[in-house]
Amino acid sequence: MLDDDESLLFLVSQYLGLDGHEVLTATTADQALKFVDEGSPELALLDYRMPGMTGVEFMKKLRARPKGARIPVIFLTGEPPNSFAHELPGLGRLKVLNKPIDFALLGETMKELLSLRL
Repeated sequence: MLDDDESLLFLVSQYLGLDGHEVLTATTADQALKFVDEGSPELALLDYRMPGMTGVEFMKKLRARPKGARIPVIFLTGEPPNSFAHELPGLGRLKVLNKPIDFALLGETMKELLSLRL
């Protein structure tokens, strides 16, 4: 999970950990990309607004990596629903969920995206 809000990283990682998921957290894009390069994440959760780059800019870097090309992504954002939708076509499998996080919806969305894993 990539977000600059450390308290949100903690909250989401605790919730997902209780549901049996291993969660790696990063506060910078470089740290998150390193996780991708060194491992095999099944899914990425990320914020749209981060210092230094948007979530869409991060996704373009993610998709350019061999291990990142097929990772499904869930944006967790406080942005208005249509404010960046025009930037999403061509970025692969992704969903956008609004903050505050509805954990039941997050769990359902994760299951949906993971079931479609190619």
